[in-house]
Amino acid sequence: MASRIRAIIFDLDGTLYSSDGFANEIKRGAATYIAGLKGITADTAATLIKETRERLSRENSQEATLSQVCIELGGSVAGFHATVTPLLHPETALTPDYQVASLLAKLSQGYDLYLYTNNNRVLTNRILETLEISGLFEKIFTIEDFWQPKPDRNVLKHIFDTIRRTPVECLFVGDRYDVDLKLPAEMGSSDFLVSTIQDLLGLESFLSRHNHEWKTPNVPLSKEKLMITRTEKDTLGTLEVPADAYYGIQTARAIVNFPISGLKPHPALVWATLTIKLSAALANSETGRLSQERGNAIVQAAKEALSGAFADQFVVDPFQAGAGTSHNMNTNEVLANRAEEILGGTRGVYAKVHPNDHVNMAQSTNDVFPTAMRLSALRMIEELLLEMDGLKDSLRAKGSEFDGILKSGRTHLQDAVPIRLGQEFEAYAVAIEKNTANLRGCRENLYQLGLGGTAVGTGLNAEPRYIEQVVKIIREETGFPVVNAANLIETTQNMDPFVVLSSSLKGAAINLTRIANDLRLLSSGPMTGLNEINLPPVQPGSSIMPGKVNPVILEMINMVSFQVMGADTVVTLAAQAGQMELNVMMPVIIHNILSSIEILKNASRKLRESCIDGITANIAQCSHYLESSVGMATVLAPLLGYAAAAEIVKESLRTGRSTKDIIVARELLSPEALAEIIDPYPLTTPGISGKRNTKQKEEL
Repeated sequence: MASRIRAIIFDLDGTLYSSDGFANEIKRGAATYIAGLKGITADTAATLIKETRERLSRENSQEATLSQVCIELGGSVAGFHATVTPLLHPETALTPDYQVASLLAKLSQGYDLYLYTNNNRVLTNRILETLEISGLFEKIFTIEDFWQPKPDRNVLKHIFDTIRRTPVECLFVGDRYDVDLKLPAEMGSSDFLVSTIQDLLGLESFLSRHNHEWKTPNVPLSKEKLMITRTEKDTLGTLEVPADAYYGIQTARAIVNFPISGLKPHPALVWATLTIKLSAALANSETGRLSQERGNAIVQAAKEALSGAFADQFVVDPFQAGAGTSHNMNTNEVLANRAEEILGGTRGVYAKVHPNDHVNMAQSTNDVFPTAMRLSALRMIEELLLEMDGLKDSLRAKGSEFDGILKSGRTHLQDAVPIRLGQEFEAYAVAIEKNTANLRGCRENLYQLGLGGTAVGTGLNAEPRYIEQVVKIIREETGFPVVNAANLIETTQNMDPFVVLSSSLKGAAINLTRIANDLRLLSSGPMTGLNEINLPPVQPGSSIMPGKVNPVILEMINMVSFQVMGADTVVTLAAQAGQMELNVMMPVIIHNILSSIEILKNASRKLRESCIDGITANIAQCSHYLESSVGMATVLAPLLGYAAAAEIVKESLRTGRSTKDIIVARELLSPEALAEIIDPYPLTTPGISGKRNTKQKEEL
């Protein structure tokens, strides 16, 4: 029977990958679904699921699936997946196993490969893409094809008909005999039970024994069929690395060790690290320590990488331990492999150019990474300043546009003395201007580079001439006025320049969110709020309330600002966590710094383009509130006396009449005199409005 195997049908969960963490995510998702269904707590639902699963397994003499349990408890397969799928994060919980990928790629040369899973299609595709095996299967059968969980005889008959194979031509591979293999075996198929990934890797030998015509193909695999590997070796042993990867074994280990956020290093950090490597290669070539041939190859590789040629090769998660060693080695390996090719060598061999010996010459992660932090921050600050300056100019332009519009001021969210709308916007512009000045001041400490300090700042294995020359080359390459730090040990130990920068970013976020809050209040309504300004509409605001338009750009500013404020706390905690000669928390510091700058930059641009530039004033509403405001009493007090002004306020509150109408009705002031008093400019600058007008007239 085995000699007639033509198709292999794989289970997914627990078969092509193993992850207790992801399995627990699925269980928690199931508990969430049942909790909502039954109106119970998630803990109670988890217990109920466990008990029901055990009962069904006993009654049916085979292991029950979560889908079966949910149906038993009154739910549906569709409802289960609709609830659970958004709660799962395979991108962070799983990592590619290149031995598995290579095995599947080889098998696909001699067999038709299929996948049959109780997962839905969206989740299945996310898992396959994360495992980097999505291109290997002829067809994928998911729960959405049948809405009937495994095992089911009718579903299997449909699969055999669809793939045009008899049961005896099929081999089923799974990790649960009762669920994945028992029924196919009863129908005549072969079965291969796996408990670990290592078991799965024995599939090739199994097929060689049972299918005598099967031999491992020696032909190169197509890109579509994925993925052959190369074997690299380090001090911990050997590891399979994708054959087409420019990174090497240390990066591959980091991928396995740090599958945390699914994020890649910020492009500015990659640029900074590549710039350092290019500069180091030039400096080492000038000192004669690195041969011109190797130096030129590394420089060429770095320039290609700086142009974006290998952007997909910088892959280590920002939440990496080791003070940035993984990122540094990722860069070293990419450049070494490309330089190796330039010199006629083979990727992964490192016979002509070695990641440590040549690309990392006279360097340590402990001086490279802090320098990369500084350079990347400097580059991003320039981009942020450009956008914040543009925002400041827009606010200032609105200040000029609205300068003649008088309105009620508000303190404690209560009526206060008059202010011009333009003055409010000019104040916003000044606030942003102060933020940009603070950010520009942060650059001074970042110009001090500790490159050349190597491991602990003492400069071991770095020649004095190299230390001077490499910073000079970086200055030429970047245009930043960087200099050698006066004390390389201190630069290696301390992260306070980034604390200062993060604090300035937080200050900018605070002002931005405070401005956003004001603009949301001023535009509130339109019928039951302040409605003193009109925001440009950018999208419908409600799925249920027709015609509603929300201040979404300003709400976005609030959320971005909250994120930046939180990131500042992370930077503070990480900066104080340094010990002795090194701060190992540098990766999380620079991740939060660059992320904060990035979102502040984008948010400032969007605020200017989609909100500030399109704001208009509702002049009639501003005038209405001003005339109704009890804050006008403060204006009148110097002319009418405090007691008389207070009586006018009381009457206004009692009757709803404006203070202006009451004053004229009581003939306390003529309409002409009152108009003179509430002239926008004298009323909103130092002095007593009515008296100063008279004095100015006399002077004229």
